[in-house]
Amino acid sequence: MPHRQDNAWKDLLRHHFPEFLAYFFPQVHAAIDWRRPIEFLDKELEPLIPEALRGKALVDKLVKVHLHKGGSALVFVHVEVLGYADPKIELRMLRYNVLIRERYGEEVISLLVLTDAGRGYRPGSYNYSRWGFRLNMRFPVVKLLDYQGRTAALERDPSIFAVVVLAALARIEAPGVNGLYSAKLRLVRLLYRRGHTKQEIRDLIRFLDWILHLPRELEREIIKQTRRLEKRRTMPYLSNIERWAIEKGMKKGKRLGEKLGLEKGVRQGVKQGVKQGLKQGEAKGLEIGERRGLLEALALGLELRFGAPGLAVLPRVKKIGDMDRLRKLVAMLRTATSLDEFNAVAGSK
Repeated sequence: MPHRQDNAWKDLLRHHFPEFLAYFFPQVHAAIDWRRPIEFLDKELEPLIPEALRGKALVDKLVKVHLHKGGSALVFVHVEVLGYADPKIELRMLRYNVLIRERYGEEVISLLVLTDAGRGYRPGSYNYSRWGFRLNMRFPVVKLLDYQGRTAALERDPSIFAVVVLAALARIEAPGVNGLYSAKLRLVRLLYRRGHTKQEIRDLIRFLDWILHLPRELEREIIKQTRRLEKRRTMPYLSNIERWAIEKGMKKGKRLGEKLGLEKGVRQGVKQGVKQGLKQGEAKGLEIGERRGLLEALALGLELRFGAPGLAVLPRVKKIGDMDRLRKLVAMLRTATSLDEFNAVAGSK
């Protein structure tokens, strides 16, 4: 389950970082000049932090931002999302902060989000003193459990992170699989009642799929209920539907391949012998049909996962002749966290 939460939070923080700060850390958000681009430095953070220090945090994010006129020219915001009670988190926050500051020579602001269910667990500072020496560090902390009892207010709150909090609380409070199913269905219905953008709906449903993961049969029930909502809106349900759309495309391609194979086999059979022709034609037809099915699945999956930017990749994908590579790309649509990750496998040829 930590791996699922890790993927869920990584996606949201990358695509909605300003909204994240505005909701949980408004003082930090107000100080940043959002007219200037921000830069995610996660890949640079990994080699910077020794593996022994990393712990089991759900997410570590390092973001370079600029402040408004009059402030420091540059600040690095380090965000950690933690899903369990870590007795060494205060020391780790201190060491992360020092290592990042040493690397970049700029201010580093460390923030912590707690998603665990322990009421008594609330780290927020590192303090050490001896013989007149004193070391103190305090860092802002948000604990999602503190939002318990505010369901009505959260459902009225237009921020996408109000839905994130509701999902996190449901994961803690829901009694078993049936409770998770009821909570997820309620949240999906809530999304369709609110004024979220198409991209926000896509990202939030993907988050719900990671956090409130259900057995396949219950996910199918969620989809059935959601399709009824779609009849009143043009907003497509995403995420788990994406996976089944890909599977459907594969099955359709196989059926088409069998049909094409038999037709071609008959034609070749007239010239080369019915038995040999049918065999060769069916094999070739199956390959053609599977390719069409794969491309259909990729087209649908790219549009659902990444919207217009995903469709822009399709002409390049259609030029790929290697069937194994196409199968690998279809499989990647189920796990890719970004279009860049998909492009890395699709290549430029």
